[in-house]
Amino acid sequence: MGQGALSHAQEGAHLKSALPPELGRRVAERALFQDRPVLVRLTVEGEGNSASVELPIHVDPTAVSGFRLTTPVGAEGFEFVLDGSTDGSDTLRINARYAGLSVNRALSYARFLRALYWDKGTLYLTRLEPYEERFALFDLPLPLNPSNKSATEDRVRFLEALDEIGRAAGTALVCPSEVDEGNLRNLNHILKVIRGGWVALPVTDFTTPMTSEGVKNILDLVKQDGDVVRDLAMTS
Repeated sequence: MGQGALSHAQEGAHLKSALPPELGRRVAERALFQDRPVLVRLTVEGEGNSASVELPIHVDPTAVSGFRLTTPVGAEGFEFVLDGSTDGSDTLRINARYAGLSVNRALSYARFLRALYWDKGTLYLTRLEPYEERFALFDLPLPLNPSNKSATEDRVRFLEALDEIGRAAGTALVCPSEVDEGNLRNLNHILKVIRGGWVALPVTDFTTPMTSEGVKNILDLVKQDGDVVRDLAMTS
């Protein structure tokens, strides 16, 4: 993961809805009230796995034809826009901004974006208020840009590592705005401590007050125990 790779992710696709075109707007109006945003759950389900996010969404009443489902202005870290036309040719746009979010929330966003790349499955919208009702939006796979897939996988692994560190430390971590190679090295060292209880760092040289004869005796003793130490540079 290169510098700055964590801060922003965007996906877009032109696709066919799982709904018949004539039912699209009717379902949108039924799923959401137009006078205020409603809490919904977006879920990708496929081959025994699932990933979901919860966010406010409303129907944009200014849509000229078809319908538009969108997150309200200022939604925390996640923008969802679905433009549906009367002929069933829909446009989906998802924009995630991770910087400043809690790691837990950012990880749920990243896992959801990763799930959009699955080869099989369905994207569902579930209205959570005033009662639950679920609607199928699209069948997978979605025509997303394949060059973004590896970056999405890297982002999930990085956030999973931060989440593991936060849980081990009992601390709520926040996503950084940028990540460089030094950050990644430090992260790996911390994970080794958490998972193994210690960290082995390379030793290039050291000085001991022992005499050469004393060093030779120690090495002979180590060899007798079955372990062989090679390439030790010792000075007396």
